[in-house]
Amino acid sequence: MEYDPTVRQKALAHIEEHGLAPTHHRIVGYVGRDKKVLDLGCATGYLAEALAGNGCSVTGLEMDAAAAEKAREHCVAIVVGDAGDPTVIKKAGTDFDVIICADILEHLVDPWTVMKTLRGMLKPDGVILASIPNVAYWRMRWDLVLGRFNYTDTGLLDMTHLRFFTVNTFRKAAEETGFKVSDMIINDAGLPGFKHPRDWDRLPGILKKLAKQWPNFCVFHAIYVLAPDRAPLLTSP
Repeated sequence: MEYDPTVRQKALAHIEEHGLAPTHHRIVGYVGRDKKVLDLGCATGYLAEALAGNGCSVTGLEMDAAAAEKAREHCVAIVVGDAGDPTVIKKAGTDFDVIICADILEHLVDPWTVMKTLRGMLKPDGVILASIPNVAYWRMRWDLVLGRFNYTDTGLLDMTHLRFFTVNTFRKAAEETGFKVSDMIINDAGLPGFKHPRDWDRLPGILKKLAKQWPNFCVFHAIYVLAPDRAPLLTSP
């Protein structure tokens, strides 16, 4: 797959100017201290830097060679290559405590095969942290009612998204690839009346309750904690 190095420039510039987003801080907080971590699609190593500050040993995998070179400063090892290619992914090694898939699976042609590959690279008690947007968010449904499906630079219809998941279908994808969703950490949510989805920590209590009750409608973006299920794999789509 040919990579356009300009794809993530806006996001990286925003992080450089404003620092890590709440999503990133939640991932770093969940990982904790002194873990062996694989960061799939590590970009310039902004997550690796925060994780290394907590004593974690981070291996980064990145397609953009220039970004990977910047990430080396914060990683114990770097693999340069396509995160959608299982042969490349396996070069990162095994026995990881945590594998981070921060907003990357929806950009891959075959995330199901990637998830199966990653499953074999975890320690028995290891987890994947996968942050994923929810295409069934209420505003997306309303846009479809109005006949709108317009790609954008960022957001649900990011023009580089190749796969679209709802809360329900990502749970199903996890089950099909040998995982259980042990937790879902909501990053942003909202209901009609909220012009934009809000960070979880800024939501009123009643909306938090509704988001947990109707996640497929209310949740815009979430982190899924995937724990390996040792039962036989289901047939992939």
